[in-house]
Amino acid sequence: MNPQAGIHHGFRVRGQAHFCRPHGMENGRADFAGRLHQRGRVVSDLRPGPVLDLFQHQHHLQRDRDLCRVAAGIVTTRRAYQQSALVLNLAQTRPHHDTSTEFHTESGPFTLVPLPGRRSSLVCVLDPAGAAELFATEDKELAVTLEQRAHSILGPMQVEPGRGLFPLAVETARSFARDRIALVGEAAHVVPPIGAQGLNLGLRDAATLAEIVADARREGTDVGSPGVRALYEMQRRADVTSRRIGIDLLNRSLLADFLAIQGVRGLSLFLVDRIGPLRRALMREGVAPAASQPRLMRGEMV
Repeated sequence: MNPQAGIHHGFRVRGQAHFCRPHGMENGRADFAGRLHQRGRVVSDLRPGPVLDLFQHQHHLQRDRDLCRVAAGIVTTRRAYQQSALVLNLAQTRPHHDTSTEFHTESGPFTLVPLPGRRSSLVCVLDPAGAAELFATEDKELAVTLEQRAHSILGPMQVEPGRGLFPLAVETARSFARDRIALVGEAAHVVPPIGAQGLNLGLRDAATLAEIVADARREGTDVGSPGVRALYEMQRRADVTSRRIGIDLLNRSLLADFLAIQGVRGLSLFLVDRIGPLRRALMREGVAPAASQPRLMRGEMV
């Protein structure tokens, strides 16, 4: 078996996730995911009062200056990668059929996430120098390069205005809730962009927090009490830790030069691609893990 066989292996994943639609959201699942991705993080201030807004979104371009986390005295454990992610939106000539495609390359994942119409969101992970060079490339040349990297599965592409370039790291808050502040999404944990696991973790954070707070209010308990905070910590810590370890190992295996590691990764990806039940089981576990799925994400009311 060629140990390099899995390096450019691509996944094409199609699935649906069902969530309760927040008030004012008219465009369904894709719009909800887009809003969470654009805002990057969600922080809920658990102050008692007649009205509790669980989803006050704050957009922080610099993660390390999260005011709520710093104000609560919550520190993080962080390790930086020698990788950067180029992110942008694309228009394409072929339909994506609501299918997300992820290629695993020697520099990191190359992921196309479907947007409404014939448009996709791109996350392209490279070494910092390569990412910076691609970031500075003129639109038409960049579109051709990206089409080649995508093996033309979506046809000729057009780069839409607006690009981002972000250094990659894995980071986890040592506490998810303190001093009446709960951390959700990337305020609590940061992982490499593999398999949309960062987004899925953030959605489970928000759904779990909503569930816990709703239960506390029904019982007449202070939603910012130590017991409520400890429950949120307990329910989210194992899920976040297991995902962080798994994603970190997979990302580091992409960068490893050891042929045995590359061979194992390539064989694993080949089996996942070829064995339908295994692929579907992994997808279900990635989107809606049985051990840590909040009621909201099962379609139940809280």
